[in-house]
Order: sequence, then structure tokens, then C-alpha cells
Amino acid sequence: MTDYLRYLPILIIPLLIFITCKLIRSSGTCIVCKKLAIGSPYRCSDGVICKDCSQLMPSSTLRSLKMEPASTVKRLIDITRSNIPRYRKIFDETSHFGNIHIDERNGLIALCSNREIKDGKLKSSCKNIFSVLNVQDCNFNIKTESSSENAVKVSIHFILVLAEPNITIKEQIGHATCNAHRVDYEHISYSEPSALTLFRSIFVGMLRQTWEKYDYMQSHNFISPQAVELTLSRALFMVDEQYTLNEIKRQRNRLIKAFHPDSNKDIDATKYTEKINNAYKILKDNLR
Repeated sequence: MTDYLRYLPILIIPLLIFITCKLIRSSGTCIVCKKLAIGSPYRCSDGVICKDCSQLMPSSTLRSLKMEPASTVKRLIDITRSNIPRYRKIFDETSHFGNIHIDERNGLIALCSNREIKDGKLKSSCKNIFSVLNVQDCNFNIKTESSSENAVKVSIHFILVLAEPNITIKEQIGHATCNAHRVDYEHISYSEPSALTLFRSIFVGMLRQTWEKYDYMQSHNFISPQAVELTLSRALFMVDEQYTLNEIKRQRNRLIKAFHPDSNKDIDATKYTEKINNAYKILKDNLR
């Protein structure tokens, strides 16, 4: 036992040196508030961000700040302070997929867990709220995690590029199991989850109608709620302005079949069916 104890300092000293170096690297004066920050995990290209200042920003943006200057961090804090409380107050969820929740009428995107939202309203802990008008680009990515003969498990990621400040946010928003079939000995083919397909069309419709609404208000200072609902319904059914009754009937049947509880146990089929039927009614009434 004594022989082993003799070698203990040899093992402990390198570990202490490693921990000390990590603390030194993650310590310094906060580039925002100028206070001493010890052991902070958050950095930007110009230095350390203390824990208190990091809590003033959306948590989803912190991983994107490593290569950004201090001016971007300060700008992000200013925007968060001025906009997030207002966004949180008016947010009213209309649809969601995994950890991404949207308010189509107000053009808002919230990246949060189900614990941070109740009855469609965001709790005070949620700071990851963004306006569509500040979105420069966005995309959904699917990554394969594991596969079997008839199914593929995937993780779904959301990439959001903000215009002001210009930073890119990457968030994993959920998991799904996709039906699959073997193409050959080495390859398996699968299609994206039907719930994601529907949510993507709703999301794109929100982007389109928010910008149309903004452009219209810029020139006319008014847009009717009916026009907003019609734009969202067209996006959901993926039809243009010249749609016909037969076209929306076929699309409604496809959507209802795709989101029937028997074929889709992972989603709230009742909620989606109600959304599809409401959109069909709006589109049908518009033809009269």
C-alpha cells in the first residue's frame, strides 16, 4: 500500500495543472460588465462572458458566440432586453414539432422544451424567442442515428440564421422513427417523418405570410385577419392562389390519411385533423 502512495503525487500533480490551466483559460474580465469571471464556460473571440451576462441572452445562441466579437454579444443582449419580454407576452402557440414552437399569427419562433410552455403560452424562463422578420435563413436537417431492416431512427436539427446580429443557431429539436426499406445490401432508403413534412409546410407558410403582412403594412398600414388565415391555409395545403375545389379536396384527403392515429402514433392527430379541416373550410369559403 505504501508503494502505491509514493506514486500518488505523480498522478495528482498533472491533474491539478490541467484543472488550473482550464480555470485560467476560462477566467478573466467579462467583456460585457467588466466584472471578474472565474471558470466561465462562455466565451467570444474577444474574451470571457460571465454567468450573469450569459443569462441575459437566449441560451441557444451561446454556443454560436465563440467566433463573434464583443460588439455582437452586446448587440444580442440589447435586442434580448428590448424584444424578448414583448415576444413572450404576445406568443400564442399554433403549432409545434419537438422543441420548436411557432406562433403563426405573430410570426414568432420559440426554441424550448415542453416544460417552458403551458397551454400555448411561454413561461418566464424561456428566452429563445425569435421574430420571423429577423430570420435570414433556416433549414431542417435529418441525421441517421441507427437503422434496422424496416425502420430508421433519426435526430432532427433546426438551423436558424439571424440577420441582426448575424449569428447561426443550431439546435436538435427532436427524434423520430421512419419507415424504411432496403435498396440493396449496403443501402437503406427512408422518407422523412410525415409530421415533419406537415410542420415544414406550416412553418414555410408562416414565413411567407409574415413577410407578406410586413410588406403590405409598409405600403397600406393594414392587413385583414382573413387575409392572414387564407395565406396560412394555402401554405398548409401547398396550393397557389389559383387553386380549385377538387385540388383542395384531394389534398385534404391526403393530409387526413397521413395524420390518422392508426398510421401516426407519435403526434397529436386530433389537433392536426382540426387544423386541416379549418384550413379546408377557409379555402372552400374563399372560392365562393
